[in-house]
Amino acid sequence: MNWLTRLAPLALLGLPVLGCRSEPGVDDEVGASEETTSADTTATTSADTTTATSDDTTSGGDEIVGLDLMTRLAGLWTGPATMTPLGTFEPMNMDLRAADGHMLFSRADLDAENSLRFGFVIETHGGQDVLVYRNGGYFQGVLRDSRTALVEHVPVDAQGQGSWRFCSVTAEGCNYIDARFELDDADHLVFDVKVKGQQHVYWLAERIETREVLLGEGDTRRMLDGPHALVLGNIRPSVLIPCAADILDLLAPGGTAVLSGILIEEGDEVRAAYPSLRETSRPRENDWVALVLEREAP
Repeated sequence: MNWLTRLAPLALLGLPVLGCRSEPGVDDEVGASEETTSADTTATTSADTTTATSDDTTSGGDEIVGLDLMTRLAGLWTGPATMTPLGTFEPMNMDLRAADGHMLFSRADLDAENSLRFGFVIETHGGQDVLVYRNGGYFQGVLRDSRTALVEHVPVDAQGQGSWRFCSVTAEGCNYIDARFELDDADHLVFDVKVKGQQHVYWLAERIETREVLLGEGDTRRMLDGPHALVLGNIRPSVLIPCAADILDLLAPGGTAVLSGILIEEGDEVRAAYPSLRETSRPRENDWVALVLEREAP
């Protein structure tokens, strides 16, 4: 009998990224080192441009700059991707959908060895909650994953024009990865990326369909009682890792936690956040993996 049919009651988690006892600076990038800290994180505003800087490290529930990008990008986009190291892809289609209440995600298979992943998520860097753009996929058969944080934002005007600039969270910042999303209007997008000063991709995209995105908010701890014999958490590591203590509080002795919404290369880091649980299996499907963890019975 499948164990899912035997365990009850259960808790279905949709933990908001700001609704747990998170530690400042938690970073779920693969191979993160001491250099993987955001140089540009805290929001300040001047004139028509909102810029992220590191001068003010307070967070305290401040509004997350540029968050409307997630709702404005949600949908199916298509258009030619040019000036890539692999040549031109015409068209390149990206269907940006909500992976959960805190992440917008899409994947495009370019050919047998190359794919592109887009991910937008709220993460904490330098004690500040910021909008992060993650770019990954397979490049000539090698899996890669890069993380950038929002550093500049021009709010969308009455004509629907606006821009978002993301730079690498490593010490090299914009000198390493400089990614810009510019809306000409609600249905026309320019995606311009430079890596180490060299053009990496230039995508002129048109919206074909619109998707709805509902961003999570509030404190889930007020809505969930525990403990439970089964806890299901289909959330990104940016929540699963800093919220580990809250998730563990919901799990009864002898209970099972199933954690998903995890890319394969993120599995070990999420696992490390739950050292008190025993891993019983790690099923995978395409780029995604789930962790099945058990708490020891008394």
